[in-house]
Amino acid sequence: MSPRKIQLSGAFLTPLLFILSGGFLLTPKFASSQCPNGAVQTATYTTKLYGNGTTNYNFSLPQFNPGGGYTLLSAVMYSQVSTGNSITFTNTNPQNVDFGPEISRHDVIKLNSVALQTRAANYDDYPYTYLNSTGTAGDNISYGPGNIYSNNTVIYDSINQSAPTVLSQFQGSGGLTLNYNTSFFINFVTTGVNSTPAFVDTITIGIRYYFCNPIVLSSNILAFSASKENGQTVKLAWEITNEQLNRTYQIEVSNDGQNFAVNGSVPSKVSGDVVDYTYDYSIPPSATGKLYFRLKQVESNSTAAWSDVRIVNLDGNGNGSTFSIYPNPPSDFINLTIPGDNQDWQVDIVAADGSLVQRSYYRNANSAKVSFVRRLAAGTYFVRAVNPQTGKSYSGSFLMR
Repeated sequence: MSPRKIQLSGAFLTPLLFILSGGFLLTPKFASSQCPNGAVQTATYTTKLYGNGTTNYNFSLPQFNPGGGYTLLSAVMYSQVSTGNSITFTNTNPQNVDFGPEISRHDVIKLNSVALQTRAANYDDYPYTYLNSTGTAGDNISYGPGNIYSNNTVIYDSINQSAPTVLSQFQGSGGLTLNYNTSFFINFVTTGVNSTPAFVDTITIGIRYYFCNPIVLSSNILAFSASKENGQTVKLAWEITNEQLNRTYQIEVSNDGQNFAVNGSVPSKVSGDVVDYTYDYSIPPSATGKLYFRLKQVESNSTAAWSDVRIVNLDGNGNGSTFSIYPNPPSDFINLTIPGDNQDWQVDIVAADGSLVQRSYYRNANSAKVSFVRRLAAGTYFVRAVNPQTGKSYSGSFLMR
């Protein structure tokens, strides 16, 4: 019995998709690994690949364009895979045979011809198989169709500032030269048994950039939310601690996540500990897609600080349409609001160097209070909420002072 590599051909790529999360895509420069005065943002680019087994894909994703004072913290390459398969085994031997077939898969992703990460996964999907001698009834058997993968994360590789030479390749004004290779193997098949497999691969390849937004974040804004009330209004709400008279809160809005304009302003109410504010934004009749909101807190001496960005999808149902983290900065816990209906979530807190700080699980929820299992050192931390069943994920960041 010997492993057999399955040679199949055919690959298709869909158009590039761009997702901006927790802020806006601007141009960074390669500097420190923290954001002491600003906010950590993420920008994600994805493309879909379609193939039928052992396939070599060549494609490009955008580099992170440097300039303008922005700092690239890390680049995460990942693949999410769904694979359907069926297979027929046919005995060509004059005697009966029995064997235990196994399928395995090997994935490699390369940047500029250098492998970033490889992943081999084995599956004992097929039962122990008995085939009669060739030319008799029972000399072949078919399995499937079935699914080897169902939106599984196969490759996840984080490149951060601990590897500056590699990370620098992700920065520029052009595209990344990427290669993704996947190979299937049918293992432990008796000599003289022919394998006829069929695979259908759908692969989402993504790159997520984590970078510093150099705007100064306000430490007074405990919470800031944006939600679509109806087809005409987005409700903005925020909570301020250590409020001062003669402050002004300017509501800044963008339809592309890059260029913000002031829509209105709200004066501070009173001096005091904690004060709540609301503002109704009127949705333009022709507006579609996403709107980006942030607060500009202007002091009496004209100095300014900003909130994190909140995103509202005008094409969604308006309920819990943004992923938010508060308070920010926190002390010993954070609260999360997660878009959509109640689902199961794995919540990871990750340090700026890419190390996992803690992991928590929540069932049938669209909000969570995440208590820190230990006191966190000052710095920037990332939060990622992933649905283990669907692979849907949301990410954001918070700053410990």
